[in-house]
Amino acid sequence: MRDFKYFTNILTHYESIQKLKRGEMCAPRFCTLQTSNRCNQNCMGCSFGHHDIRLNNEIMSFDNHLKILDQLINIGVKGFEFCGGGEPTCLPYLLDCMKYLVDRKCNVGLITNGVFLNNELMEFVINYGTYIRVSMETGCEELYIKYKRCPDNHYTKVVTNLKHLLLLKRKIKSMCDVSLKFDISKTLQGDFHIKQSFKIAKEMNYSTVQFKFLRHEPEELSFMERMYQREILLKKGRELGMGVGVPDVSNNEEVPQCWLNPLHIVVDYLGDVYLCCYYYYREKEHKIGNMLQQSLEDIWYSSQHWEKIKQINKNKCAAVDCKFFEHHHIINKAFINGRENYL
Repeated sequence: MRDFKYFTNILTHYESIQKLKRGEMCAPRFCTLQTSNRCNQNCMGCSFGHHDIRLNNEIMSFDNHLKILDQLINIGVKGFEFCGGGEPTCLPYLLDCMKYLVDRKCNVGLITNGVFLNNELMEFVINYGTYIRVSMETGCEELYIKYKRCPDNHYTKVVTNLKHLLLLKRKIKSMCDVSLKFDISKTLQGDFHIKQSFKIAKEMNYSTVQFKFLRHEPEELSFMERMYQREILLKKGRELGMGVGVPDVSNNEEVPQCWLNPLHIVVDYLGDVYLCCYYYYREKEHKIGNMLQQSLEDIWYSSQHWEKIKQINKNKCAAVDCKFFEHHHIINKAFINGRENYL
């Protein structure tokens, strides 16, 4: 479990969960959009940086974005997250897409490295967004440049933008959640990296920080190393009085067989639809169709979709820290002997 009180809205999907338990397909309410394959950095631990698709350096056209957004809205999606794949702020029409969604009473979230955030985009997200998470990865400028393999001025740009985000949030008393994410890996680990990450967050008045273990990459730590680093993180957070988000260090036996994934839809820069956002090392197994070649209704409610879910290899799921692990554990506890029907 995380060190700070962890909010999950999984039980608000009650009707959809009941449908899935009965073997009926539900409509997704949340979409992850990875519709840019471009990035302005080259992080050592990037799951897509070692991948052939990054070589294409492509983005989805604005017209195709609108076609896909309309289909997603029509099927029932309410929450949209723009993230990687590539860096979403490399999309020249990211703000236009967000405005299009907000005008249609949808919610938007953004996961970004923070370099290309401009005033107009920041003001829009703070005013209308549900959350923005900046993947800073480390609070040490030297490590930042080494790990992200980026121009020297990126670190200063990100710190400046993070300060501006918080100022905007306080100025208008926004409910938009602004958070920081740091990595733990072979390059980014140990007392110095962790201290510097907490230090920069504290200096900018962030009350909580999130750390993620890099998985399924050459930068991945062993199970015992992750356990050790996790204890350092939780201890340091308590010392500083800061909330710390750290994934559980699960072993293969604790990984659930996934069946909740239809609550969430993932679409990439080609219009391909996947079972979950951890498709990048098993594309063929997790791809269920293409929204630019077929209607989303036909893809989503197809027999192939069900077959792909049944064939999910949970041992491969164990290679990543998936948020659905926790969701499955919560559902398995809540939906016992009719408990979900009581307060």
